[in-house]
Amino acid sequence: MAGLNRTDYELQQMIAALPSQNRGLLQEILFELANGSSQRAFSATSVNGTTLSAAELAFLDSVTAGTVAASKAVVVSSNKDAGTFRKVTLEELVMATNAATATGGAATLAKKIGKITTEGLTTAGQADYTLTLTNSTAAAADYCFASVANGTNTQGTPVVSTVLTAANTITIKVNNAHASQALNGTLVISFFLVSVT
Repeated sequence: MAGLNRTDYELQQMIAALPSQNRGLLQEILFELANGSSQRAFSATSVNGTTLSAAELAFLDSVTAGTVAASKAVVVSSNKDAGTFRKVTLEELVMATNAATATGGAATLAKKIGKITTEGLTTAGQADYTLTLTNSTAAAADYCFASVANGTNTQGTPVVSTVLTAANTITIKVNNAHASQALNGTLVISFFLVSVT
């Protein structure tokens, strides 16, 4: 149909799968919304028992996948991305647990968030343990936040002292801040990588 953009066409393709009694009406409505037509005066329509108002249908008009627009529905791109939100308020953020185990101070995990279990450590008091994490999602300009907790370790005072990001690499240094006790087991180092664009 002339005047319909690609998004409207894609919506019509989706609507084609609807029952015939709803299909024609919604196609007409989409056409009129896309062309700014005032041929139809309606306050609501029903699709499979769900009532949609004219205002609700307008949220779907001219939506671009992956792009946030004022007063429009958000549809993610084929990569499951969406941008750019100005402000998002969350009550809780739940992310998948990604884990790896280090050997000789090195581990590989290509994730933005994760937990690395170190090898068994005997790092002396006031000495450092350095974890080099190969991470293909990391870039030099990214921010990386890290924390450390005991795994099997029961002594010493492990604290994160420095975190450095580079292309494909995150380097996390853990200092045993105890004056004399050495570490005696594994540590769990958690990290959260924030990309800067």
